[in-house]
Amino acid sequence: MFPELPYMLYSYFIMKGLLYKIFSGEASIEEIRVVRQWVEESETNKESFLRERKIFDAIALSKGEWQIQENEGSVRRSKNKSLFYEILKIAAVILITAGVSFFYFKEPQNIVNDVGMTVVAVPAGHRVNVTLPDGTGVWLNARTTLHYPASFSKDKRQVFIDGEGYFTVQKDEKRPFFVETGQYQVKVLGTSFDVDAYSDSPVFETALLEGSLIISDLNDSSQKFIELKPNERALVKNGRLCKMSIEDFNSYKWIDGLISFKDQSFRNIMEKFEKCYGITIVVNNKNVNRVVYTGKFSYSDGVDYALKVLQRTIRFNYKRDDNQRIIYIN
Repeated sequence: MFPELPYMLYSYFIMKGLLYKIFSGEASIEEIRVVRQWVEESETNKESFLRERKIFDAIALSKGEWQIQENEGSVRRSKNKSLFYEILKIAAVILITAGVSFFYFKEPQNIVNDVGMTVVAVPAGHRVNVTLPDGTGVWLNARTTLHYPASFSKDKRQVFIDGEGYFTVQKDEKRPFFVETGQYQVKVLGTSFDVDAYSDSPVFETALLEGSLIISDLNDSSQKFIELKPNERALVKNGRLCKMSIEDFNSYKWIDGLISFKDQSFRNIMEKFEKCYGITIVVNNKNVNRVVYTGKFSYSDGVDYALKVLQRTIRFNYKRDDNQRIIYIN
């Protein structure tokens, strides 16, 4: 028989598990609250939080493979990292994260208003998993706001989203599930799908992974609704809804905490960074679009690390205007 662990040590192991759930974006709102309270209890706890964050980042940044393909030709080069490179990178991560702030630990705002609506707002660079009153699961991407009632009505379930969410809807034939954006409505019975509808972007896209759903335009009744089957997506082109097949499932790996892309241009990758981190990126260097990229970053990598990795594949400089939240690629 092994002696029982001291209570404080046992408690720390439990807390350490919660820390890693937060770092990987898998913690619930309640778990985030528990850890925040624990961090604020003492300087020792704060130091433990920072130490575990360094370790997590070092592991995360040591992963990933890169491929670069010249647009003009068919030669593809893979960049594999040597052990020496990995050690240098991990050392750099420890130095960089020594000054880590609690931005990494910012809790989503969770507010109940007078009419019984819950509001979950996810800060830039983060993602959050929410379980709705009917058991429906929702992953919310960075800079996303979700409104939902404390309890659904007897005849329908309705939520409102500004941003991107991945829904796994509990089946209930008597109560259809509605997701409303600023202009479009998605109606489902039971399914898995992704909705991308940020109010500060003209892009609207819904991708269906499982089940079936119907999309209609709330502001234009003349547009015929679109019905999607699995592995199809609806998007807006020239102001009209249209239907296409899903060609690349990498776009939906954000629910795993990854910014993932395959054979994407530099400009397309920058658009992903803009959406995730809530910044503007101005590309002045036209040479960066000579190649296409395949790879992935963890959300926790941050945009500076991602740009430094890309600098190893093609030459460019960048300058930050932190006051305006703009990055210039020169």
